[in-house]
Amino acid sequence: MSAYLVLPLVQAFCGLVLAAIVWRGPFTHRLFSFFLICLALWGIIIFGMRASPDIERAFFWDRLVIPLSPLMTVLFYHFSVRYTGTRINSNILPLFYSFFLISIPLAAAGLIFSGMQVKSYGYAPIFGPVWPVWILLLYAITIMTLLNFIRARRAISYGEERNRLSYIIVGIIISLVGGIFDALPVLGLPLYPGAILATIVFCVLTTIAIMRYNLLDINFLLRKTTAYLLTSTIVAVPVAGLFFLAVNIPQDSPLEPWLYVALIILLAIAMPALWGQVQNRVDRWYYRDRYNYLKALEAFSWHTQSLSDFAGVGHSTVGMVAGALHASSVYLLQPLSRSADFRVAYAAGGEAREAPGVVFKAGGPLLAWLKHSGGVLRYRDIEVIPQLQNVIWEEKECLKGIGAELIAPLKSRGGEVSGLLLVGRKLSGQPYGVEDVQLVTTISHQIAVTLENMRLYQDIVDARESLETWLNGMNNGVMIIDMNRKVRFMNEAARKAFGDDGHQECWKVLGREGICPDCPIPESPDGKISHPRHIGDRTIKGREYEVAMAPLLNPDGSTSLISVFRDITERKRLEEEIIEARVKIGTLRQSEQLKDDLLSMVSHELRTPLAIIKGYTTTFLRNSGGWGDKKDLDFLLDIDQETDYLTKLVGNLLDMSRLDAGAVVLDKDWYQLAEILEWADRALKTVTRDHRVKVVIPPGLPDIYVDRIRLGQVLTNLCENAAKYSAKGSRITIAAELSGASVIISVSDEGKGIPPQNRERVFERFYRVRSNKDPEKGIGLGLSICRAIVESHGGRIWVESEEGRGSRFSFSLPVSEKENTRLKLR
Repeated sequence: MSAYLVLPLVQAFCGLVLAAIVWRGPFTHRLFSFFLICLALWGIIIFGMRASPDIERAFFWDRLVIPLSPLMTVLFYHFSVRYTGTRINSNILPLFYSFFLISIPLAAAGLIFSGMQVKSYGYAPIFGPVWPVWILLLYAITIMTLLNFIRARRAISYGEERNRLSYIIVGIIISLVGGIFDALPVLGLPLYPGAILATIVFCVLTTIAIMRYNLLDINFLLRKTTAYLLTSTIVAVPVAGLFFLAVNIPQDSPLEPWLYVALIILLAIAMPALWGQVQNRVDRWYYRDRYNYLKALEAFSWHTQSLSDFAGVGHSTVGMVAGALHASSVYLLQPLSRSADFRVAYAAGGEAREAPGVVFKAGGPLLAWLKHSGGVLRYRDIEVIPQLQNVIWEEKECLKGIGAELIAPLKSRGGEVSGLLLVGRKLSGQPYGVEDVQLVTTISHQIAVTLENMRLYQDIVDARESLETWLNGMNNGVMIIDMNRKVRFMNEAARKAFGDDGHQECWKVLGREGICPDCPIPESPDGKISHPRHIGDRTIKGREYEVAMAPLLNPDGSTSLISVFRDITERKRLEEEIIEARVKIGTLRQSEQLKDDLLSMVSHELRTPLAIIKGYTTTFLRNSGGWGDKKDLDFLLDIDQETDYLTKLVGNLLDMSRLDAGAVVLDKDWYQLAEILEWADRALKTVTRDHRVKVVIPPGLPDIYVDRIRLGQVLTNLCENAAKYSAKGSRITIAAELSGASVIISVSDEGKGIPPQNRERVFERFYRVRSNKDPEKGIGLGLSICRAIVESHGGRIWVESEEGRGSRFSFSLPVSEKENTRLKLR
């Protein structure tokens, strides 16, 4: 495929790629993206035209270009207005966009391009009657766009933005020239159409200008080219003059051969010297600022080597930068700590002043951008860089207040920003150029490295002091021993324990007569200790110590031994006491197990004889009509009652034993509390026959998932306990209520109450509230059985009591979430 067909495709590809790059920016950038997309479409249409097999099809493609050209031109004009902030009449943009709409019917009518013709390079349009007006309007709008950028460049004194606008202006001029070269071949001139190449160069330059920062100074390239052209001219003029003189000498002159020889010798001698002199002067003129910069860098290197304190380096740095750049003020900002905000530490320059209010947030967007970019930031770039649009107003005002034009980060080797160098305006009022930025960049790197090295040195000093302070604050003794077994350091605990300040052999400090047999230090001083060692327990001066040692690398590369002595005398004593306590606990556990076994055995062994006694007694009582002696009948009744009491005690003992062993299996089901009270009615009436019982159960109480027999046992025990400790004829109240996700059941009495010191213990096994006035029967298992049963249902039990007024025993039983939700909805 020839270049004639490839170039439109290259333009289309470049347009789409550049549009994708620019699209991520703000709306202004997206206007340029639309322009690039239209440009890519234009390239595709031109390719279709050039690849057409005949004139008719080529004319079809070429007519599509007619409305697309004014659309691209107006879009770029719209972009220039937004980018430069140019104020225009509100009717101009709609008027220009209407030019695009008018072009559509004109193209269809053949008034702009009336046909196609074949030229040496390919197809070319035949201009219609409206073409001159149409092309003049296109160029007029393009020139207006160029003037927008030129006026904006003149109004800006900021070097970076001026350079950016210069890129765009050069690109527009190249595109205008390329458009002219596209029209001239149609008029018959033997030129190749150059609009596509010019447009590609224009798009690349404009995209770079609006997307990149710290651009290469385009004036630098122009100035350097001019300087070397001038050098060549200065050298070429005398050489041409000499040759002209030689050519005009008459041929019959006898001097002609000698003159040629003299000219050759003169040129051979003078040419290198002349070239060197002219080039040297141009270089000195061009690099005059760089000479000052190099001297400044040399001075900075000397100062940073000769000063060893932060203050000296800081003052020398800002003073040197201010002198080299002829800056009105230079500020060096540093954080007071690693995570603190940045504040002014040093300042220099004629307009420098105290600036306590200049503060930059450590986690702010400005510091974040400087950390990731790493380059010098110009103040006016804050308004155009998208990532810096969120810089807080206070920081912008700080920069504006001190007149900062350059902001350079001081970055450590780890990439963290350790300081900021702020450079104010030049005393001459000129903007900072590329050479100035290069100097600030170089110096900021050197300042960062120097300050970091000084900080690291100070960190080492601080760390050594902190280590010694930390070691002196330890309760354990610490010694540092060299390979000759000399003690180099002892902390306060070691000096207090061993009564020596060190600086002699370690075994002497420890009160031994010679080297320890398991000493980890090799016999040869050049030997090394490979890994930490735990020496074990040692008796030193009458006390027990646990000794651990580890190698310690010194700054000079040698190895020392750090030894830690932990006084374990008290720990040894406690360990012995713990061993004794464990023996006692084991004995108590055995006693507890024997007691449980005894209770279980006695309970089982008592049930059989009690059952026999109960059986005979019941039989005799049924035949009590034949008893003539009332006294004998009373004996039988007493035996029957005591047998019931003993049977109940044995049952309680067995229940407690099973509950402790986890051998009780609950037979749960859903019940209403009223059903359980009805089932346990007989037992409840038996234990409360001498009292008035009141039952308070609200309607709608949810079902509870319980073992009916065990819950009846709990209620019976609580009622029996209430009857036992309250006067005959008093009231016992059984109440229930729904509280959250639980049903609360309580048994209240009007007895004498429970003393405060006994309330926490009433649920313990075999615990009884002692009272000399009213000794009660029982062994103290009823309430402990109640607690075990309630807790096995997932609830809890507690007591509330007031002496002289009675007690209330309450326990909770959980309600299912489904049932609780149903009640709430109801």
